[in-house]
Amino acid sequence: MPVFLAVDLGAETGRVQRRKRERDRADTASIRSAPRVAIMAATPPTDAELNTMIRARLASLGIDLDQLPAGTTADPATGSPGRDSVLASLRSFVRGSVATLASFQMPAPAGSDPAHAAALSQQPAPMLYPSIGTAWRR
Repeated sequence: MPVFLAVDLGAETGRVQRRKRERDRADTASIRSAPRVAIMAATPPTDAELNTMIRARLASLGIDLDQLPAGTTADPATGSPGRDSVLASLRSFVRGSVATLASFQMPAPAGSDPAHAAALSQQPAPMLYPSIGTAWRR
């Protein structure tokens, strides 16, 4: 026959919670006393850095740019563009479009408080067929 033991964890829980509160206060105090650091503007990436990022993103999708002909001239037999022209086009796209897309904010509902507009704009977009999306997330 199994034996059950009753253990009073109330006192132990209180001590643990007290220690946690003391640690949190110490962490908050150290954050307040930390020296302030000037925020610097981000420097735009160089062509080499963008090339590395573009190649990594394409490699994660299984696309190898080394399969394209070297240089900027297109291959006369297949018509595929040169590797350097593809990289130049993708660099131009990243520099021009990504910042614009990243700064886009969905409009907040009419009559909402302007202070909460950024948070309200993060609501999920309505789906044409919501049943598909809900079934997919299960």
